[in-house]
Amino acid sequence: MIEFTVNVTDPSVTGIEFNVLCRSEELLEFSNSAFIDIGTIYVNGVNYELFGNDASTALSVTEANISVGNFIDNTDGSFGIELDGFSASLEVRAPVEQGLNTIKIDGTTGNNQLFPGRRQTRSCSVTGRTR
Repeated sequence: MIEFTVNVTDPSVTGIEFNVLCRSEELLEFSNSAFIDIGTIYVNGVNYELFGNDASTALSVTEANISVGNFIDNTDGSFGIELDGFSASLEVRAPVEQGLNTIKIDGTTGNNQLFPGRRQTRSCSVTGRTR
């Protein structure tokens, strides 16, 4: 897990944005078990790493997320990488408050911290409006 604090002092800054990709070596083997790959980005205690900003579709390698196309199956190796599958690139947006904001980024396999999920955070930026 990575945890850091962002101190927002500019009133025009209203959010933070991450571009993430979740990858899995066990795309189909464990999607119906207690050892699914899970990715989370918590901002001030709320998980914003969700498919379609829907709290019922957290970024996790489950049968439901695979069946609706949230993950790309690579078990045949057609993408030229060793991993069994990966998510589409996700834009994760979260509001921030003026002052200190706690960000926690985690990727694990089920309840087992010994086998971290593979993830890639491709970019991070602050967002806001121009006055």
